[in-house]
Amino acid sequence: MLKKGLNLFGALLLALLCSCDQLTATTYMVGLVTSTPDASDIQGLPSELGSIVPLDSGTSSWATLFERQSLLDSQPPTAITGAEVELTWNTERATLEETSDMAEGMYVATSYPLPGGNSTPSLTYESGVDYKFIGQTATATYSVTVEAPDVIEASEISYSPALTEDGFLMSLDTHDGSALTISWTGDAARPIVTMFKVAYNGDDDATDLIDTNNWQPQEQPVYSEPDFAAGPAAMLDFITSTADNSVTVPQSAFSGAGLYCVLIQTVKIGAETAASSNVALGSLAAAGSGNIACFYVE
Repeated sequence: MLKKGLNLFGALLLALLCSCDQLTATTYMVGLVTSTPDASDIQGLPSELGSIVPLDSGTSSWATLFERQSLLDSQPPTAITGAEVELTWNTERATLEETSDMAEGMYVATSYPLPGGNSTPSLTYESGVDYKFIGQTATATYSVTVEAPDVIEASEISYSPALTEDGFLMSLDTHDGSALTISWTGDAARPIVTMFKVAYNGDDDATDLIDTNNWQPQEQPVYSEPDFAAGPAAMLDFITSTADNSVTVPQSAFSGAGLYCVLIQTVKIGAETAASSNVALGSLAAAGSGNIACFYVE
């Protein structure tokens, strides 16, 4: 009951900041732009092994358009497909396209190659820059904007229990396989966590360890939260979640021995007033950056 009351209070507060059109609109737009650091410089991983990490470095952008009676509606959102969606920043622009790997109503563009998607090498993440998502349907044009926050640094992130430095063959940080809490300093943010596992097939010596042929990455992440490929509902749940300064990866995500590489991205939501007047109350853009840590679980 308290949570419902707080949600209603939040909706009323936002209503005071938005136009009357937004109160009656039923079309929502959500945009997200994030950056992933270069895999050649990862905490806890020898530089020779940077190529085994199955994470794409660069900038990603997602957007979704959907219909819903209100932000508090309990029914799943109805995806809008076939829209023309683009992202603009500085004097640059990128076209976001629907892909077969994602649910209906999801549009994506990345700076790195993406199967079935649109690759835009010029797409970059710059702190302090406004990123504007624009979606055009057959009847209207919608937009949401966010100013990108500062890039998060490795020194701002901590792990509990603490990772053991050079614990595996005196080269790799280690973790005991229990639930892992990741915390960050500064402002509260909404976390995106993606973790991959890489199996080791070599012997117990340092020479085998740095031979990339002895490592076999899994193609799919062993843990991904939230999973934006699930569609508009996942994006909506994300923007309406509570900002925090920590997130916990459950013990169940660590399925046996191997190298685990976890990407933590901390995302901040743009202002509700930075949206066009014809989108529904609750339409937002968000931006954030990330950091990667790798550790071995024996």
